[in-house]
Amino acid sequence: MKQCLGYSFRFLNVKRRRWRVSRKKVKRSAIFHAPDYVPSEKGVIISFNCEDIDQTLEKVLRKGGKIMMPKTKIEVEGRGWFALFADSEGNRVGLYADK
Repeated sequence: MKQCLGYSFRFLNVKRRRWRVSRKKVKRSAIFHAPDYVPSEKGVIISFNCEDIDQTLEKVLRKGGKIMMPKTKIEVEGRGWFALFADSEGNRVGLYADK
């Protein structure tokens, strides 16, 4: 089991190299890897909900990631905040929070 930003990653299948992501014992999604998958800042954005974007971005920086778009208010009334970062492997990831 690996930990990253408060999420637990568990290796499920050696042949398909599939990871399952869970938090607080609730399965949230799955991440897949294969030799021809290349980390990219131009690919699909996977977004995670979080309690505090500022604290999460601090963790990203400590772990070798970089902020691509700082915490930004979603201009639609009552829709919350978002941010984008590149993880330590170069994948673009989104964050969303109500506050």
